[in-house]
Amino acid sequence: MVIEMVKGHKFSDLIKLADFEPEKEQGVYIIYYKCSRSIKMCYIGSSEDMSKRGFPFSHFKIDPMTRISGSKDNLYISVHYMPKSHKEDYLALERHLIDEYTPPCNKQ
Repeated sequence: MVIEMVKGHKFSDLIKLADFEPEKEQGVYIIYYKCSRSIKMCYIGSSEDMSKRGFPFSHFKIDPMTRISGSKDNLYISVHYMPKSHKEDYLALERHLIDEYTPPCNKQ
């Protein structure tokens, strides 16, 4: 499943969160869930090292994401790695996307 550009940034294809093997890179990620015939954003975050973020199921927002999605098996992730960026760059992109899309788990 291909994800379109998100605000001019190419994110990876959707990966089932349970199958996600993060790289040791910095970047921004979006957690999605399937709802009927659509896919909805659940949470947007960033990390200076995705491999230390707690994926798949030790992430600090896993409980609210599971409640919203109905099941851990219904969670997906898409990542935009930013290996040559400064911390301010990926934090700014994260903030911009949260402000634009207001995912439910970013409000809690």
